[in-house]
Amino acid sequence: MICTISRHAAEAKGHADAMMLDYRSQVTEATGANIFFIKDGVIHTPTPNCFLNGITARLLSTRFPRSARIASRRRRCKKR
Repeated sequence: MICTISRHAAEAKGHADAMMLDYRSQVTEATGANIFFIKDGVIHTPTPNCFLNGITARLLSTRFPRSARIASRRRRCKKR
């Protein structure tokens, strides 16, 4: 329910989605999707220690790097 409320609030402000934060104000996920980014050729995705470990994030951190020879890191992602 919190994701639905957050998404509606974001859409009311003209955004497509909202980024969700954990109790430490670190980025965890979007309201209906995993978050990842690529920096210096390395895929980064938040460590799932207080939110659901999504299918896409698991694939990015396990199978995809081996098949594509791309590095992957699970890490804490702080908002700026």
